Amino acid sequence: MEKDVENLITAMKKALPMYAYPAKYLLKEFPDIYKGSKLEITDVLNLGDEGGISCCILRGNTVAIVSVTHLNFVDEHPLRDRINKYKFDRIQMLKIQHHFR
Repeated sequence: MEKDVENLITAMKKALPMYAYPAKYLLKEFPDIYKGSKLEITDVLNLGDEGGISCCILRGNTVAIVSVTHLNFVDEHPLRDRINKYKFDRIQMLKIQHHFR
């Protein structure tokens, strides 16, 4: 899985800038971001097992770092299926970890 994550991050970095829409959690955390806002991703980071894949998004003159799980990638993006598979797997893993805590 670790190699798959590194390969996905490399592919995402090559595709920058990328665009995504905020998921529900992100809308709750950043009230200045609206549901239909198209967010520009300027960098992709690996924050390890704890943070997973995170993205740097532009917010006016600042940059915010958010989990890829809080973003919905545009339908036409060629990496969307790979990203969505990662998001699903990550969320399942986090649910299992939370259950055992």
